[in-house]
Amino acid sequence: SPIIVTANYEFTYIKVMRDLKGLDAWVLCVDSNGINVWCAARGNDFGNNQLIEAVEATGLKDITEKKTLILPQLSAGGVATPELQKKTKEFPFRVVYGPVWSKDLPEFIKNRPARKPDNMKLAKFTLKHRFRGFITHTSFLLRKIFLLPLLALFLILIVLNLIGLFDKLWWAGEILLWVIISNFLITFLFPISKFTRRFIYKGIFFGTLNSIALGVLTYYIHNSIVTMIISLIINKFSCLR
Repeated sequence: SPIIVTANYEFTYIKVMRDLKGLDAWVLCVDSNGINVWCAARGNDFGNNQLIEAVEATGLKDITEKKTLILPQLSAGGVATPELQKKTKEFPFRVVYGPVWSKDLPEFIKNRPARKPDNMKLAKFTLKHRFRGFITHTSFLLRKIFLLPLLALFLILIVLNLIGLFDKLWWAGEILLWVIISNFLITFLFPISKFTRRFIYKGIFFGTLNSIALGVLTYYIHNSIVTMIISLIINKFSCLR
């Protein structure tokens, strides 16, 4: 059985398991701190150390005779294969980079091409992919980061409303709207940031775009510059989290 390596980003793991349905294969899940493969590889969360740790923690070499690990192509930015043997005395596996999309894994495993075809090497993000990314990333932020703060804020607003100090319960909904709009802008307008390959400049660009969009929206809703400034400060603090 082939050994497929992936990250422990929830959506990625589920997608890989679905695409491998019906196939006899091992799946080695690297602890990437819940981050997707590409971002984890770029941020040192999916690299040599994490790969070696996963191999050693599972005792993989003792439970299978296969000596080839099929890694996701986008992990190449973090995994330096020549350095694996230097990191540990016993790393008996050869690393092969599989297709960029997990849906091509069955064909890749079956044919084992010496040279991957272009459709297995190039990631073209269509409108469908961007919409799916928008949904998954927004739901991830809401579940993992903003759910408890929003619930706490809503409860506080309810209490303030009951005692007559504050009657704007919809403020919690407005913060939710900020999260959705911010993710929408980044997901669907990312192609226009091709003028630079440096992510710090992309971040500045989208941060500025996001501030303008949310500033205009907040001013339109409240007709208040003070409220607009406070809203932008809260939004930027939320982004830093």
